[in-house]
Amino acid sequence: MYRIYACLILVLCAACLRAQDLIVTATGDSIRCVITSVGPYQLAYVRKTAEGKDRGRIALKEVASYKRVGYYNVVLGNVAERDAAVLPAGNKWMFTAGVGGSYLVDAFPARATYVPENYVRGLRAGFQAGAALHFFLAEHVAIGVTYSASFGARNRTNVTLLAPNGSSVSGTMADDIRLKWAGLNVLLRSDRSDHVRFNGSLGVGPLFYRNYATLIDEYVSRGTSFAFRLTFGADYRLTDALSIGAELGYLRGMLTETSMKKGSSIYVVNSPPMGHDNVDRIDAGVVLRMRL
Repeated sequence: MYRIYACLILVLCAACLRAQDLIVTATGDSIRCVITSVGPYQLAYVRKTAEGKDRGRIALKEVASYKRVGYYNVVLGNVAERDAAVLPAGNKWMFTAGVGGSYLVDAFPARATYVPENYVRGLRAGFQAGAALHFFLAEHVAIGVTYSASFGARNRTNVTLLAPNGSSVSGTMADDIRLKWAGLNVLLRSDRSDHVRFNGSLGVGPLFYRNYATLIDEYVSRGTSFAFRLTFGADYRLTDALSIGAELGYLRGMLTETSMKKGSSIYVVNSPPMGHDNVDRIDAGVVLRMRL
């Protein structure tokens, strides 16, 4: 029986000790609590009050030191030095480069001849590469410029066309669709949890559509529009200034008209009765981010 009581007392003491984490603020106040997480900019904690549990956060620049049970005491020292160590003035810029695959959901102009579905499926898959430069306005918010290009969505087959007089012409039908997008965007980044950080962005800018095509004769179809691009991803921190991650993106634009250059002649092709041709692209890839 005494052993049982002794075990219960030890458990209660351990529970009490776990609640004795200590935060000392820059003004000299003490907060006895349970520190639930330590981020690059703030501490999160829980403490018991008469009303129940009180959850709070405190910026590291307002903390002189903190002690978690089972860990060494952490003295942050000079607040200005701590801020410089977390986010130096030069590190407010971030460069991003990425590469991956792309999938065209819709970017196929109408033709005067039947296009087999298996031919269109062969056009959908391609490659995507891009780069971005952002400036951080705050800890989690940055604005910047982004460039994204997709290529490799190409296919080729042989076709036979029937003329109104009943004659037929055989030749090649081919497409090589390329999209280029550049825009301004806003980037949001979450608190870092250990080494992982989530981010998302929304941007808008001009979209340049090119299709180097062949339908018996070679021609180039071009179009320009405004488009928006959404991205979502997660990064894994390799060093304080370098991280690697995965990113998923969606690009949407609408072409109201395209121009077709065939030899020395240029024709303007209006969009269908609904007033536009949709351009939809999904991309996924690997990104490398570097704080400058």
